[in-house]
Amino acid sequence: MFEPVRVGHCSTICLNSFHHLLIGEKKHAKKTSSNCDDCCLQVARDLGLEPNKVLKLESSAQLGYFFRVTLKEEKALRNNKNYITIDTKTNGVRFHNKAVAEYNADYLRAKEEYTEQQKSVVSEVVNIAGDLYTHNIIMYGVTLPTLVG
Repeated sequence: MFEPVRVGHCSTICLNSFHHLLIGEKKHAKKTSSNCDDCCLQVARDLGLEPNKVLKLESSAQLGYFFRVTLKEEKALRNNKNYITIDTKTNGVRFHNKAVAEYNADYLRAKEEYTEQQKSVVSEVVNIAGDLYTHNIIMYGVTLPTLVG
């Protein structure tokens, strides 16, 4: 659902259970996703299309949540003011309505917030690990001369 965070040359992803703020953002994103699923059923009824077969709820990194129907089913969208066409491709027509656009904006905000919180948690973990490593090297440097000498 969410992308890994880059720290130096490594990519990492924190489990949402690692920090209470991550848990909250993950729950919020799941609720928003569930609301989009509910919208899909409502749109399917409105357009007279079968949900998850003819009408699909999809998501992409650039657009977030949107609906897609095949080019054959595109006529159900024509002249319908409740739906906004995003684009038309060979695999179908991508569109959304006002409710999904609002849920999508909320989802993208939660995703961004999760990523920011995740960066903060990862940075904190890396700093603590670095401090422990540095402390051990210093102690090794102090102890080694007394052992050798």
